[in-house]
Amino acid sequence: YRALGPPDVVVAHLCMSDAIAARAGASLPPGGIFAFAAFHTDQWRETGQVSRFAYAPDRARAVLSEAGLGVERLEVEQEVARFASETEALARVAAIRPRWEAVGRWAAWERFVGEGGRTLTQSRIVALARRESKTGRGHKGFSVDGDPNLSIADAARRRDFTINAISRDP
Repeated sequence: YRALGPPDVVVAHLCMSDAIAARAGASLPPGGIFAFAAFHTDQWRETGQVSRFAYAPDRARAVLSEAGLGVERLEVEQEVARFASETEALARVAAIRPRWEAVGRWAAWERFVGEGGRTLTQSRIVALARRESKTGRGHKGFSVDGDPNLSIADAARRRDFTINAISRDP
């Protein structure tokens, strides 16, 4: 991939680690985008085990900041499945039972369901970050490389719909 030059975007979907964020931060040019979706710390919380790959929002922000990436958007998406019976709850995760048994999660799930638990939480953290180009301290210490040949229409396509999207054609 090196022959293609530095990437403008790096995406990690349910395969996220501090090392991936660090590599993305190191390889992206200023303004480059890193987007990821990873397990949130509430993923399968009913089993009592937090995945070693799960991120809480504070940890995700810290990891991105350390990698030189400014968080533009960070959200937690959560779905809670509800079951009418113990049989339905156990059947819902039967396909992943071998993986859960291997890490000790299955016994906790059976115990939770056996004690009347009828929910299963799926929770992901989704982030969009951009490579910063700090040149100094504070909120003014950034380098901005403008392109005088970039049309207003092309520039607008690269912006979100906030105050940063306002432009003027003299």
